[in-house]
Amino acid sequence: MTLPRQSALLAFCCASALAGCALVSDAGPNSIAERCPVSSGGPLLVFELFLSRSIPRYGDVTDSEWDAFIDQVVTPALPQGFTVYDAAGGWMSPISRKTLHERTKVLMTALPDSPASFATINRIRNDYRVMFRQQVVGITVTRACGGF
Repeated sequence: MTLPRQSALLAFCCASALAGCALVSDAGPNSIAERCPVSSGGPLLVFELFLSRSIPRYGDVTDSEWDAFIDQVVTPALPQGFTVYDAAGGWMSPISRKTLHERTKVLMTALPDSPASFATINRIRNDYRVMFRQQVVGITVTRACGGF
């Protein structure tokens, strides 16, 4: 990612994270725990990570590199399960004002609302950033009801 692109993506991710924090902090009288029907399981947080496959000055994360990341980082961190799907990411270059596109992976998992869950997700994000030279890894967090 170029520096202007990284700045724009960082601003988007920070805004998204702050919006997610506001949502996650909702623990009032109508909190998600109180709205979950007994038959649907309990309250969970659904985390989605947006993982760009473009590596600055290198090319793309290969399928074998991706598989190694899943095997070495994600599976041990999320043994209870996760879902990954391919996506097409897009962002507007603040310099050219053109929307550029890149291959992306979205990693989704549902975990209890706990500091340990956030620590696990942040380790995965950081490992991806370091392994694949990413400035940021986008994240959204949503409250949900569910069970497995």
